[in-house]
Amino acid sequence: MDLPAAIRIFLKRSVQERGIPFSMKLTDVQHDNKAVAAMQCMCFMEI
Repeated sequence: MDLPAAIRIFLKRSVQERGIPFSMKLTDVQHDNKAVAAMQCMCFMEI
């Protein structure tokens, strides 16, 4: 699939959904990701 087709599909789906056509939240499964865990640790570090 080329980029213009992907963008066209995304925009059509966005209109149908009346917003972003996918969830923007992390699920519990994604919390096992090492990069996410590292970023969470950095948020609690004192500078």
